[in-house]
Amino acid sequence: MESCDSTDEARSLKEILNETIVTYSIDLDEEMVEDDNVMLVAMLTAQFLAQKCAGVYCVDSEGFFDETGELLYEVLS
Repeated sequence: MESCDSTDEARSLKEILNETIVTYSIDLDEEMVEDDNVMLVAMLTAQFLAQKCAGVYCVDSEGFFDETGELLYEVLS
């Protein structure tokens, strides 16, 4: 996070992450990532947890999203 730019979005995300108490990770191997159904379940699970915890979730190479699925900070790769 220290390497993030100093945009309003980056500062806001840093504040959210600094206040984080619990972190969840859904780790899928390459074979599973290629399966659309598995990805859908993973995304829905991440969004459900974010909703229940009033939190955010991150999708590798895409960015950080709020509990409604709105992009908070785009990760450029």
